[in-house]
Amino acid sequence: MILSHQAQSPLHELTINSKLKLADATVVEEDNTEAPTTSAAKFNVRIDVPFYTDIEYDTYFRDHHWSRAETDYLFDLCRQYDLRFIVIADRYDWKEQPNRSMEVCTFDGI
Repeated sequence: MILSHQAQSPLHELTINSKLKLADATVVEEDNTEAPTTSAAKFNVRIDVPFYTDIEYDTYFRDHHWSRAETDYLFDLCRQYDLRFIVIADRYDWKEQPNRSMEVCTFDGI
């Protein structure tokens, strides 16, 4: 019986095919720095959350419900958790504001 992790092992193939003892076999590990190729690997995408300047903040992000410090905090969480919004919502803990309802957090401009 060959297990799936043994079938892919070059050491196992060497010992089975050549009838060598394990002590006689040496395997040189290749430097494989590439990401593992799996069916889900295409979904492991790293997104760069942009940084903004003071002028960009004043132009695009200024809101009377949010402070600059809180916006920075939210962007830092987005960078830290790769825009995984469920995790960000769970970790979001801004101490200076009371908890907001979902209605307050929605964008009023649309």
